[in-house]
Amino acid sequence: IGSSMALLSAVNLYRALGGVEKLGSGITGREAAKAAVVMAALLIAVWLIPYLGMMITSMLTMAAIGLVLRTASGPGFFVRLAAVSVITPIILLLLFQNLLGIPIPRGPLGF
Repeated sequence: IGSSMALLSAVNLYRALGGVEKLGSGITGREAAKAAVVMAALLIAVWLIPYLGMMITSMLTMAAIGLVLRTASGPGFFVRLAAVSVITPIILLLLFQNLLGIPIPRGPLGF
């Protein structure tokens, strides 16, 4: 995987320097702030896993990142975000713990 990433990065660099691929002006301050908030949310999640467990932390982190990166508004967005933030960690817990036998850190509520 690493070799493929290095090769594709070299191809992208060659295309950018050769003028084949025109690069944009960069990211805006708002986009940089969103990226910083996402990184902060992930760092906080890593810190919270021992205290809240993997599933609750994943739910909270997915909801927080979804709110930061949202592209739509209205009640439909929040319903979908809540559904994805709750269902995805449950499916991943069942997949990793039950099917693959990988222990997942549990929180004070037992999951």
